[in-house]
This record gives sequence, C-alpha cells and structure tokens, in this order.
Amino acid sequence: MNRLQSLEGKEKEAIHKIAHPAIGEIYCINEWEARATLHEIFVDKLYFQEGVSILPGDIVLDVGANIGVFTLFAAQQGAKVYAFEPVPPTFEVLQHNIHLHRLDSVAHTRNIGISDRPEEKLMFRYPTCSVCDSWTAQDDFFESMSENWENTLSLPEVVDPDQYKTISSLSSETLQQGAVREFMGRLSASPCKSNVNLTHFQGSSPARISNRLIS
Repeated sequence: MNRLQSLEGKEKEAIHKIAHPAIGEIYCINEWEARATLHEIFVDKLYFQEGVSILPGDIVLDVGANIGVFTLFAAQQGAKVYAFEPVPPTFEVLQHNIHLHRLDSVAHTRNIGISDRPEEKLMFRYPTCSVCDSWTAQDDFFESMSENWENTLSLPEVVDPDQYKTISSLSSETLQQGAVREFMGRLSASPCKSNVNLTHFQGSSPARISNRLIS
C-alpha cells in the first residue's frame, strides 16, 4: 500500500492508495470504508434501485462526494459530474482520485456543502469513518450498529475478512457482540469539529447549476 502525505491545511492525514477489481487504484484515508463504499456501488448496486441509472451526457450532482467513489463511477458512465465535498482533507482525496483516473474534464469539484442558504457551519468529523461526517454527533447511529451486532457483522465481512473470521470464531454470542462493539468503538473514536462552507442552489435547474459551477 502506497502512502502520500496531505499537502494542504492544518489537518495532516495519511492518504493511502489501494487497488480494487471494480475500479483499479484509488486513494483513500481509511481503507475499510473505501472498500465498503466500492462494494455498495459496484457489487450491491445500492445507488441504482427503483430504476435509477446513469446515461452518457447526464448531469450528476454528487452532494457529499467523500473521496469520490460514486463520482468516478458516474464519470466513467459518460456523465458530467459536479462533486461537492465540504471537509478539506476528504476533498483533497477526492481531487487526487479524479486526477488519478484522468477525469478532470468531466468531473468538477467544489470544496463546499449544499444548503438552503450560504453560510459557514460546524461539522462533526470522524477521522476513522469519514462517511459518517455529519452536522450532528452520530453517537446514536454507532450505538445502534453495536446493538444490532449480527447485522453489523456484514461490514467486517466485506472490508476485513480476516477480522470477520476472528469474530465469527469466538465461542459465544456475548463475545462476538463485544468484539463488534469494540470494532464500532474504533470507528467512532475521537470525533472533532470543522468549519465548512455551504452554498445554495435553491430553485435552480440542473442546467443553471451547471452554468453557475462553470462560471
């Protein structure tokens, strides 16, 4: 696994490069969540239910783009993508991935969030689980995942098969639940707050949004 160091901002986070059969190489901050998101999009196809599809020439707004897994997928289908990611360290990885896959001409990024009004706002960040970054603390979510530990076991099964085997081999459900709770505790550890910028496109059509982003 290759490593880069974050180039900008005060929050220096290691950036890793991993390989996945669905997309090739991709940069990430946390390998486990990158693999989980790749599985959701390319294997489970969770983003393409109820007849949702992406066709060449479509305009796609990826709001909360994170490291850009869906941005890359949509761009590779021939769509023009506008990816919004408000958290600077995560946004940097998003840019790395677009450059890596040479999609700069069709995937455009903005280091902002989307709101019903322009503002600056505090956001809760989870350095070991950036997909859970939110406007509010996610304590209840992590606790729910721990309580529903049997369903949560599907997460390490996808992202860390060795850990899944270790947990599954424990001699009792109590021990397995404790191991899952410990796993979730690592993901939810040490949340911090970051100021992020928000913009708004209320009442705008996709074409007008596209024109505003280009200008």
